[in-house]
Order: sequence, then C-alpha cells, then structure tokens
Amino acid sequence: AIQFFQDIQTLSPHWGTSMNTYKKPFDEILKEFGSNGKVLSAHTVNRYMTVLHRLWAWAENLGHVEFGPNPFRGLALAKPMRTRKIFQPFTDEELITLFKPPHAKPWLTKSALIALYSGLRHAEVYNLTGADVRQEDGVWFFDVRVSKSEAGVRKVPMHDKLKWVLAEAEMAGEGRLFPEAKPCGPEGGISYPVASKFFTQKRRNRGLVREGLGFHSLRKNFVKCLEQARVPQNEAAQIVGHVAGVIECSLDGFAVANAPLIIRGIAKMMRTSILIKPMRAGVKLPRKFNFLVPPENMTWEEAREKLRVVVDRIENKGQRMRHRSPLLGHLEHEEWIQLHCRHAEMHFSFLHEANDEAEEPPEINPKGKPLAG
Repeated sequence: AIQFFQDIQTLSPHWGTSMNTYKKPFDEILKEFGSNGKVLSAHTVNRYMTVLHRLWAWAENLGHVEFGPNPFRGLALAKPMRTRKIFQPFTDEELITLFKPPHAKPWLTKSALIALYSGLRHAEVYNLTGADVRQEDGVWFFDVRVSKSEAGVRKVPMHDKLKWVLAEAEMAGEGRLFPEAKPCGPEGGISYPVASKFFTQKRRNRGLVREGLGFHSLRKNFVKCLEQARVPQNEAAQIVGHVAGVIECSLDGFAVANAPLIIRGIAKMMRTSILIKPMRAGVKLPRKFNFLVPPENMTWEEAREKLRVVVDRIENKGQRMRHRSPLLGHLEHEEWIQLHCRHAEMHFSFLHEANDEAEEPPEINPKGKPLAG
C-alpha cells in the first residue's frame, strides 16, 4: 500500500484521458505516465487513497480479507491552500473576436453559442443528445439530465437565437449533438478534454488571453445578462447557499476553528442576545471565513437543493449539530437551531417572493445587502 501510495504521486494528471489506459496493468501505466513533470494534485491522490481505504473496509466486513489494520489508513498528503479560479465574462468586443469569423470546426462555435445563450456548463453542453431538445406547452427547452450535481439536472428554455438547434437535434436523434467532443473517464464520464483544448486554442489564437477567461466565461455572460435584465437569480442563490453552508458546517465542522479573539470575546458577552434576538445586518465576514461564501456561479436550483438536503439531514435523518461554533464555541443542538433560525431570518428578509411558484428565484430587496452578517 505504501509503495502504491508513493507511485501514484508520480503520475501525470493526464494519465486517465484515454479509455485504453484502464485496460493496461499498473506497471505499464506507471512506465508511460510516471515522472513526466507535472503530477497529480494532493487532492486527487487523497481521493484515490480514500476509495481504496473504503474498499478494503467493505471487503473486510464481508469476510473477503482477514481482519487487521487497514493498510490504506492514514495514507494521505497534506493539501496546500488552493485558490479557486474566478472566471470573468467576456466583454462585448471579446465576444465578437471569439465568434467572428466562425471557427474552422463548426461544432466548436455551435457549442459555445449554446453555452452563451443558455448558461449551460461545458460538460452539460457536450452531453446533450438530440432527444434532450424537447418541447412542452409550446416551449422548446434543453433537458439537462447529466450534470455535476443533482440540482444541476434541470430544464433550460431555449433562446430564440438557438432555434437552429432544432434541425441539429432532429439529425442527431438519440445520439449526441456534438459527437466530435468525445468523453473520457473510466465509465465514459462527463469530462471533455479534447473540446476544452480546442476552445482554449481558439481563444488564445484570437488574442483572448486575459486572466479569468475560459469556456465557463460564457456562462458568466449569461448570468450577467440575467442580472442586467433585473433577474436577480445569482443574488438569491448566494443568500440561500450561504445560509445552507453555515448549517452544513454545524453538522460537518468548520474549516476555521476560531474567529479572532476580540470577536469571540464580544460574542461571549452577547451570547444570549445573539441566540434570541434578531441579528443585525452589515457585519463583514473576516477574510478567513470566505469558505462560507458560495461560489459565484451557484445557481438558484443548486442553492435551493443544498438547503433542502441539509435540512433533511436534521429533520428526517436525525443528524445532530455537535460541532463548535468559531464564534460562540460549544453549542447544544437546540442552540444551533436557534442560531440558524436567527441567521436565516436576517438573510431571508432581503428576499421578496416573485410569485407562488417555488421553482422561481425570489426578488432581492434593494435596501438589503445579501451577504452582510
């Protein structure tokens, strides 16, 4: 186990991009992809070891291996602090440069246009089949059935600028709209490195090398247009995602053990007041608590699902909130409930219901500051 742990640390991050690789013995994989410069990240290595640790435990429980110390226990790399790449939308001038003249590979231009006018992610676009282009009540939409999360499975209305997709879908039938973008992974996966590589080459060849640009920038353009049209989906998702994230941390633990000493001292004196009285908006989170701020690209569907799942863990699965609060220290389960209710009360006061349909994101109170507090 230790030798395997050491060997996989030398593997190239591209070792699994070909389906044929998974048919080869590990010695051949190591010879072909080992020690070639860039290696697997600590996160990936640890993920592999976690899977093996759980597999061994499963086999042990079924009597397939002798009881004894799990050889994969404790084999993990220290993970360095990771900075999340923040994508930026293309400017109008950059979009013109990107799409005119059309790329020599028509499918690349078409897939990018779908992302721009629908907000679909990279893999969601390339996973679309002809059967995923559907119509209900006279409205054409993309039926996204494969996504990175359960909340990402959704129906996305088709923009008028994309009606050319109807003919493409009819030709594709049950097949993919873009068969040129071949998936990779041990079971087909939803990763499309070839398409990603072609798009990056196209962008760079046209001089679009600004920091923060990528295929995901097209989704950012879509969200930006929603915001400019006063569809505050992103702000509502940020609020709900933040509240859900704090509840999740009380169940699973916080990435930061303690708030600054002076803040903890003040909170200790105001403990009772914090738990029973309405919270005040306008308190800025210290930088080290940025992990409580949801990703900028979180959608309303994802935020709503995140909150539903974490509440279900408490109400229906009986999980107890036992982790220490970085601000107030030890809290009983019932005190956590009080705190979360006050926290949600303050943040949700910035939301106005757009209508009675739960699927629609609420409007934002213009007087409020969504992530204050």
